[in-house]
Amino acid sequence: MPEAASVLARRFFALLESKDHKGLDAFLHADVVFAPAMFPGRLYEGHDEVLQGFYELVFSLPAYRPEASRFTDLAPDAVLVDGRIHFVDERGSLHDKSACWVMTFGGDQLLSLRGKGSRAEALKLAADVTGGSAAADPGA
Repeated sequence: MPEAASVLARRFFALLESKDHKGLDAFLHADVVFAPAMFPGRLYEGHDEVLQGFYELVFSLPAYRPEASRFTDLAPDAVLVDGRIHFVDERGSLHDKSACWVMTFGGDQLLSLRGKGSRAEALKLAADVTGGSAAADPGA
């Protein structure tokens, strides 16, 4: 039986913190989809595009650090994560942005990560992902 979505999400953020490329490689589902909060409107699809196209880029940014502060299980396979993203861009500008991620899992692998800039936006997305069961703020 797969672990709770919040446990898997914590594992994912630990992999990011340690920049564990091998661990991420194993943790990402073959059909993973990313819509990161860092790059609104950008969609990364499939294991290789997410691992090579997104993570190789962000791991090269100075001070890249996604920070997860609150995990709210939405369904057995879905979680809402509140946090921040810290990074220095190619121009040397420091960024510290609020972010919320809706994550879904297939078994013990990450199937989808969709980032938003606010909890309200993330809850709206979560309602779509969970079929409406996350329409109210479960963490309020």
